[in-house]
Amino acid sequence: MNTVINIITMYKYKVKSLTVLSIAVLAMSLDCPAQNVEFNKKNFKDDKKMFKEALKELQEGDDYYEVQRFTTALEHYKKAQ
Repeated sequence: MNTVINIITMYKYKVKSLTVLSIAVLAMSLDCPAQNVEFNKKNFKDDKKMFKEALKELQEGDDYYEVQRFTTALEHYKKAQ
């Protein structure tokens, strides 16, 4: 009988620990602000070719977004990133 009680107690402890850990991770992720870097030429000081590539991908992403092809648009936005 003691073994069953010990198993139940351990299970409850693990569930509590997992719950507390999940809440802590969620709270920390909500507290972290996202970085917003503007897309402009001065952020590409030394690499004009990369700026042109990124701009091309961004424009293609916008084109696909306008016709509601969101998955394809996202691929282009990621390349522009």
